[in-house]
Amino acid sequence: MTDEVRGWLTPKAVAAEAGVSQEFDLSQCVREPIHLLGGVQSYGALIAARLHGAVVDTVSRNTGEVLGVAPEELVGRPVTELIGDEQWALAREATEAARPPEGAAEPGAPEGSPSGPAVTGASGGAGEPSGPVASGVFSLSLERDGQARLFDMTVHRAADLLVLEFEPRSAEGPFVFQNFYPRVRSALHRLQGAADVTECCAAAVREVRALTGYDRVVTYRFDGADGPGQVIAEARGEGREPWLGLWFPASDIPPQARRLYTRNWIRVIGDVDDATVGLLPEVREGTGEPLDLSGSTLRTVSGYHLEYLRNIGVASSMSVSLLHERELWGLIACHGDAPRRLTPEVRAACEFFGIALSLQLAAVAEREQVDELSGYRRALATLLARLSSQAPEALLRPGSGLAELLHADGALLLRGTEALATGDPLPAALPGLLGQLAGPGPSPVGEVWSSDRVPEVLGLDPAEAEARGVPAGLLFLPLNRDGDLLAWWRRERPASREWAADPARPVRTGPGGERLTPRGSAAVYRATVRGRSAPWTAAQRAVAGELWREMSGLLSRHMAELEARNTELARTNEDLDSFAHAAAHDLKEPLRGISNAAAFMVEDAGDVLDATSLRRLTTVRRLAERMDGLLDSLLHFSRLGQVGLD
Repeated sequence: MTDEVRGWLTPKAVAAEAGVSQEFDLSQCVREPIHLLGGVQSYGALIAARLHGAVVDTVSRNTGEVLGVAPEELVGRPVTELIGDEQWALAREATEAARPPEGAAEPGAPEGSPSGPAVTGASGGAGEPSGPVASGVFSLSLERDGQARLFDMTVHRAADLLVLEFEPRSAEGPFVFQNFYPRVRSALHRLQGAADVTECCAAAVREVRALTGYDRVVTYRFDGADGPGQVIAEARGEGREPWLGLWFPASDIPPQARRLYTRNWIRVIGDVDDATVGLLPEVREGTGEPLDLSGSTLRTVSGYHLEYLRNIGVASSMSVSLLHERELWGLIACHGDAPRRLTPEVRAACEFFGIALSLQLAAVAEREQVDELSGYRRALATLLARLSSQAPEALLRPGSGLAELLHADGALLLRGTEALATGDPLPAALPGLLGQLAGPGPSPVGEVWSSDRVPEVLGLDPAEAEARGVPAGLLFLPLNRDGDLLAWWRRERPASREWAADPARPVRTGPGGERLTPRGSAAVYRATVRGRSAPWTAAQRAVAGELWREMSGLLSRHMAELEARNTELARTNEDLDSFAHAAAHDLKEPLRGISNAAAFMVEDAGDVLDATSLRRLTTVRRLAERMDGLLDSLLHFSRLGQVGLD
């Protein structure tokens, strides 16, 4: 197992692998190139033709049964011989028109989960194409032996190929936009009344179940891009055990599967017992690999996923991706008790619904964030009002409210080797930890770093982190380029989670020893998640940045006030020096006269003066000489002040 793969798998997953056998490698699930499985579902046929020249490159081996033309007769021939020049031109134009602008987001739908909420889709490997899948849907009639056969044809591009997928027309008739739009519009209208994300998802699963007829529909939300997922909404038929609130391990949906979920909005599995139809040729001459089916509607299904679906009694499934800010936020997963084919019309309705729901969820989340941020800003204004005439260090005084601002257990101002703290007793390891996380050299000033799982970031076991005094949650930002930091920390908040499968139970290989057999039990396992704090919200990170800007402004105002006072003091000192020089110079002459007059009186009339008068004249001379010394010092001080000012 590579370090990259082992690093992604959870410790419990690695332990489970070790409990199976020395030969079994759980990373085979992570590395499985589901977009290159080399087959399609049998209810339709596939033809991939070169964009330039329209020559057929690859076909599914069931074209004879579905289209009435043997696969050997199609490969190497122009596809226009089958569908005509006009349909080929329309197909090319459709993929151009459907291609989003460069950089636009597009969601996805893979499968490949050995367990979990049984979402459907595919996963890409190292060579998977990037960017959104552009597709279109057509209705066409193909004649064979004098009989007209009606098909719905879905088209998309795959590198230098145009992939055409043919599905026999259902009894409901051809795909018509006007037919499916009213159904989705009414569903979206009911969705708009939702007050929060959970209520929005609850409304969504009800509408999707009504639209598709599946027996169970759930909304599955990921805890971070690579984290586990939780069922947050569910609509189910009678007699089915509830999944609401259950968690599923992150390893159930590996990274390459999640990447494809960001490329395709929808994925449908019509029948878990369907026999995969291979491709001709099995490997493309130009690439040495099977045809890339990342964007295929008919793409075959991972054996891992099919095995899981059978274990939980699911015969058909569909998943719709939910994106937020170009990241996979969650999925709508649907399960049927019997095989179920969805027409292009219904698939389009679900795809459109998924796009609209993603936008609605983003709007609801943004509204919630705005409301939350408004509350934090009011608290910030109250805190700053008490500090408007004080130094920034006053933030750390008891009762300042700095820790409470972000619902933290404590706050810390780190200035060089000095650590000023408020709130609960400071964790022993926190000052050194901040220096470690900030890294060497200047950090981006005002850039917020946060984590609600610091032990995991540091590669520490929760118990070891607790023993070292490492907090579970941390949010900090550099205040300046001198390395000063402002930080908030949170203690561990152990959380009890109910899992749909025991994360610690060893996995088992399948019948041939090559497949992971998912747990078939419906038992619920309760486990405590350690090493995490309450999560930091986007609003909390935003208000931390705003506090830094306010502190920078407050510090700038203090610096400006200090500079103004220094300027005023310098001017006052200059005036005082000038006055001292003038006063000392002007007082020396009369003082000299007083001293001389006293001396003359003693010399001229000393014989006639009584002892008291002589003593007084002597005192006058002594005090005059002392005053003269003081004036000399004052003159010397004034000269020093003038030199300093110059």
